[in-house]
Amino acid sequence: MSMHSISFHTLPAALLGLMLAISAAMPVGAQTLLFDFGGTNTTAHGATLDDDPVNYWNNINNTIAMVPGGQLTGAVTTTNAATAVNLVIVERFNSANEVGTKVKDNIYPVHATQDTQYGHTGPWGTVTTSLFPSFKLTGLSPSDSIDLNFYASRDLVTDNRETDYTVMGAATTVVSLNPAGNINATVTAENVQPTAAGEITITLGPGVNNNNGNRFTYLGVLRVDITSVQVPIVFTDEPDDTTVILGRPVTFTAAVNSSPPYTVQWMKDNVDIEGATSFSYTIPAVTQDLDNTKYSVKVSNLQFNGTSRQATLRVNPDNVIPTLVSGSSTGPRQVRLVFSEEMDEATAEDINNYIVDQGAVFLNSAELLADRKTVVLTPSTSLAASALVQPVNLNDLAGNALASTLGLTITVPQPDGLSFLFDFGGADITEQGNDDPLNAWNNVTGGIASGDGNVMPDLYRNNSDPTTVSLTIVSRFNGANNAGTQSGGPYPLDATRDSLFGNTALFQGLENVTPVIRLGGLNAAEMHDLVFYASRLDPTENRTTRYTVTGATEDFVELNAANNITQTVAIIGMRPDVNGDITIALTPGGANNTDNKFTYLGVLKVTPYASTGPLEMLTPVVSEGKIRLNWIGTGKLEWSTSLTGIWTPITSAPVPPYSEDIVSGQRKFFRLRP
Repeated sequence: MSMHSISFHTLPAALLGLMLAISAAMPVGAQTLLFDFGGTNTTAHGATLDDDPVNYWNNINNTIAMVPGGQLTGAVTTTNAATAVNLVIVERFNSANEVGTKVKDNIYPVHATQDTQYGHTGPWGTVTTSLFPSFKLTGLSPSDSIDLNFYASRDLVTDNRETDYTVMGAATTVVSLNPAGNINATVTAENVQPTAAGEITITLGPGVNNNNGNRFTYLGVLRVDITSVQVPIVFTDEPDDTTVILGRPVTFTAAVNSSPPYTVQWMKDNVDIEGATSFSYTIPAVTQDLDNTKYSVKVSNLQFNGTSRQATLRVNPDNVIPTLVSGSSTGPRQVRLVFSEEMDEATAEDINNYIVDQGAVFLNSAELLADRKTVVLTPSTSLAASALVQPVNLNDLAGNALASTLGLTITVPQPDGLSFLFDFGGADITEQGNDDPLNAWNNVTGGIASGDGNVMPDLYRNNSDPTTVSLTIVSRFNGANNAGTQSGGPYPLDATRDSLFGNTALFQGLENVTPVIRLGGLNAAEMHDLVFYASRLDPTENRTTRYTVTGATEDFVELNAANNITQTVAIIGMRPDVNGDITIALTPGGANNTDNKFTYLGVLKVTPYASTGPLEMLTPVVSEGKIRLNWIGTGKLEWSTSLTGIWTPITSAPVPPYSEDIVSGQRKFFRLRP
């Protein structure tokens, strides 16, 4: 076994010299990867006690090892070189055992030897089945020759715990090791060839001599020595001479036909460029001082190296005046301007350089997109159906000022009413833009919906206007279901594909989950339409949900989410209670025949509107030293010190709701008149 990866912890001088000699004699084209299988005692590179001052490690802890599909990507070599090698768990380990040897100056650091991942036959601990742990190494080259060295230690036991490591690549081989009382013994599967897909699979099972009652199996350290056939560096693409206009980007590229792993370094005038270590090198905006500079690239593998030709960069001045080409909008909170050439970021993103509706509308932001020709403006208030936008004081990358323009009149699409849109679901949240070009959404995610009392304050209307309306989770949902429709629904895909759910019988550790939400801060003088939507594809039973809505009155509707695509249900004209609240409770509908009585909510749309009925004063609310008045209809609010006294209009013609401080000792009456 090669000792290239031995720790240097207080090694005797003679052994240290021998190790260095053996390391230097490793074959050209060899790389070593070290994997520490264990728990919290991970092995790091460093000079601290029980770590490794020489080698870099890859740690396979419980988070990875206990989950089928768990993986460590981009494993590093002992010299910290990045590789394309991944380790993927096929069949899980039970967990980490922390009773390995702690003998120092072993072949591996104590952090690596004192703990292992393990499997077993029959139930053990919280695992009710046999575990034959299995994992695979991917990203290898089929032409590589690989040695796999296995180590494990289980201290303080007297029985035999022999573990077979079955290694499957282009061929299959088995090696065995008894971890019981082991200090420094290892076993190696030599000259393993990966499959044509570049993979090697390793499976743990009890050896024939294993006489433990649970047939425990262990893996503490895996050392992977990869010997790659190396061929000389031959360039198939070299950087070209390039002429570019001042301020524009330029990219040089190269390609080789050789054998990885590659080390790449670009040079400017034969001097290394810091951080330029891929097969392409980009200068985002060339400056005049780069005229006539020369660029080349060095490429090496584990044995050979080569340098490309030098490419000459010529920089021409930019005398072209930029112009405003077009403008568009996807909604009242966005304007998109396109210019004839790439613009200077500092001037393009200065909100003071844009006049919207002759200064009547201010901007929150101006963002220059990656093409550097497109600027997205975000107004601080919603735009009307058309908007006049005039950019001023903008420059291109060379400093040329934007051509004078009177601006553009842009058609602005308007959302349908001023609703509140809620997406109830998991990670697939709905956002204004690519998801929904017109409407802003409020996303009620699983993290919010899983806690009683959680509040979403300051909700947005669908035109992006903020409000003081809030949503409270009075009684939690169980979680998110992601099996809703992904096509043809009445709302965007990210809204229809997932929903939040409740249940009555025990499911995922919870039972009697009857979700309740409350909308607070609504205008009690307004009527509200509430539209409900949910979708759950593929069930064969009925999954009807009853939505009971309580405000000034109470009503309910029912919707079967099973295989639903387009159907919605609505409650029309619900008025909030005197506090401005509307409460919605989810319970199983009468036809719901699932064992768990599942209930669902995917989308809620709430549209307020002024009542057209007779003028009506609602019940006043007294709270925190104030009186709050609310009414329906359009009228004038007046006050007096007595019912027969002189009535005085409240100035500024207040709109409902109206509130004022209560003054001690003062008597006041209020009335409405048309």
